[in-house]
Amino acid sequence: DLMRLRLYMAVLTIFIPFFCAANDVFVIGVAGNTSNSITRVAFNAAELIASEYSDTVNGRHIEVVLFDDTSEEFKKELKKTKSLVAVIGCFDERHSEIVEEMKKIPFISICSQYEAFNEYENAFRICASESQLAQAMARADIAIFGRRSFGVLYEDGNDDYRRMAEAYMETVRANNAVVSQFREVDPERTDFSNLLVFMRDKRVRVIYLSLIHISEPTRPY
Repeated sequence: DLMRLRLYMAVLTIFIPFFCAANDVFVIGVAGNTSNSITRVAFNAAELIASEYSDTVNGRHIEVVLFDDTSEEFKKELKKTKSLVAVIGCFDERHSEIVEEMKKIPFISICSQYEAFNEYENAFRICASESQLAQAMARADIAIFGRRSFGVLYEDGNDDYRRMAEAYMETVRANNAVVSQFREVDPERTDFSNLLVFMRDKRVRVIYLSLIHISEPTRPY
C-alpha cells in the first residue's frame, strides 16, 4: 500500500494542475469504502496533494470526496457532484456501467485487476501488473523523489513477491542507482530492527517491501 501511495501521489501531482485555475473549486472522487486499505491509501494521498495545490488567497480549492461504491446511491452521488475532475479507485465489473455513463470524467485505477477496464476511453490505469507497478515505483523514486540508495526485502517462498522485488531492483540498477540490500525474509517475521539499523548504516534512503504482512508498516525514510 505504501508503494501505491507514493506512486499515486506522483501521478496526482502531475494531474491536478491541468484543472486547477484560480477562483475555482474542484472535486477528486475516491471510489471505495474505508474498510479497504487501498481506498484509505488513495484517499489520504489525494488529500495530501489537494492541500498542496489548494490556494485560499486566489480562491482555488480542491476537495477530496469518498464515494462508497457498496452503497445503492453510489452512481447517483457521483453524477450529481459538481466540478468532479476525476475518480480514483480499484475498479472491476461492478463499476463498468458508471464508467460508461460518465464518459467525460477520467476513472483512474490503482489496481491491476479487471482487464476489460482498459476498453473504456475515459479509463486509465497506473500499471497493468504488480511487476510493472514495482518498475514504475522505482522510476518514480529516482526521477521524481530523487532517491539513489535502496534496500529491497521480499517474502521468502513467494514467487510473485520475489518477481516484484526483482523488477524493482533491476529498474533501480538500470538507472545507475544502488541497491545495498536485496534479501528474502521469513513471512512470520515481525521484528525488522536489525535490518533497519543495517540499512540505515548503509545510508539506504528507500526500503521496498514486497511482503504479504508485517506487524507495523515501515515507511520509506
